[in-house]
Amino acid sequence: MFRKIWFILFIVVVALSCFLPVNVCAETSPPDITAESAVVMDAETGQVVYSKNMTEKAYPASITKIMTALLAVEKGNMSDILTATESAVGNEAVPRDTTHIMLVDGEQMPLESLLYATMLPSANDAANVVAEYIGGSLSGFADMMNERAKEIGCVNTNFTNANGLPDDNHYVCAYDMALITKTALQNELFRKFFSAVIYTAEPTNKNTERSGATSHKMMKNGEFYYEGVTGGKTGWTKPAKYTCVTSARRNDTELICVLLGCETGDARFSETIDLFNYVFDNFRYVTLSKTVAGPYSANVVKDDYKISVAEYSLDGDITFLLENSYAQSDIKITASVPAEYTADPGPEHITLVVDGKEIATYPLELSLSTLDEPVFVGTGEVSSSGSGGFWNMVVKILVIIGIIILVLAVLFIIIVVYMRLERKKRVERRRRLKQRQQQNSFYFDDKNT
Repeated sequence: MFRKIWFILFIVVVALSCFLPVNVCAETSPPDITAESAVVMDAETGQVVYSKNMTEKAYPASITKIMTALLAVEKGNMSDILTATESAVGNEAVPRDTTHIMLVDGEQMPLESLLYATMLPSANDAANVVAEYIGGSLSGFADMMNERAKEIGCVNTNFTNANGLPDDNHYVCAYDMALITKTALQNELFRKFFSAVIYTAEPTNKNTERSGATSHKMMKNGEFYYEGVTGGKTGWTKPAKYTCVTSARRNDTELICVLLGCETGDARFSETIDLFNYVFDNFRYVTLSKTVAGPYSANVVKDDYKISVAEYSLDGDITFLLENSYAQSDIKITASVPAEYTADPGPEHITLVVDGKEIATYPLELSLSTLDEPVFVGTGEVSSSGSGGFWNMVVKILVIIGIIILVLAVLFIIIVVYMRLERKKRVERRRRLKQRQQQNSFYFDDKNT
């Protein structure tokens, strides 16, 4: 009998599981990855939804070329014809055992073709020709790369070349590469090169037709193809190991995944897929109204005088990715705005915290209101400058004196009332004592009658 009952329960459970939504079985905790550092970032907002050693210094290898292509599409003209030089394509600049398309000194090619060669087969010589065209020299272009990285907000990046060939002083971190890619994806021309799979370049004055293809396996049919990929770039050098930057979209969410220091070429693709699936399956967009955060006010005080009031608020509503296991009510908001400024107010922000973890930060806009008359708020001596400050101090002293007089008056009244009550008590005690004495005298006379 019991065996039949258990069998029926088993059948019911199996049947119900067939009707469960697919995402119930989705991975609800981050995957365990072997890459030395990694980050997954929202391509629109810059929110980091997964990280591993994301600000640690690492060698990028050829994903460096994302910055090279970004500067090229921002500053170059795609139809311009560039001329290769010995300093850009010679054996000293590009060793023959590295990736190249066999450009030679004096060869001419359009910028567009050179960018395809830079991004798809990852040609180091093509990247150098682009660098000289944009920066005037290879070192000049490296300076431009570092300046642009600073503008983007990179925290641990230094470029010394346009192609990512090994150099101890050429390094990035996963977070910075995601920021650079986020910025680049805002440029539709960059997306054309970042998403391309194959290309063919017209013959040049020195060579015949060339063609090439991306080495990013998530962008091509095969074992690691990933539906929704919007672009990618791979890299490898012995010091850097295998590196990879990939972007992918599902519905209204586009993510950027950066992996640095992978042990094998295939690991960078399988681990990118695992990270994409984890975020796509377990996070959703939520929106907070700007009214739930601020406005935050702080006095601006200089030389003991309040001279203005700084008010900070959000520019608009904020939308961000929140893990499905959390409700909107679980979000805590903290602001960096102090109670008072003794110098000019600076940039401030709010931080969203869920379960003790920071999930996003957003800048606050400053509105500064200057007072018509400075107000003394300090404890130091009154400044001789400004009659308004003097009279404010006089009023403050008079208020303090008035408070002292009021307190003394209240104490005086309490003492007078207390003394009167005590006097009444003494009079009452004397009256009662006199009555008892009279009664005792009466009883004594009665006994001797």
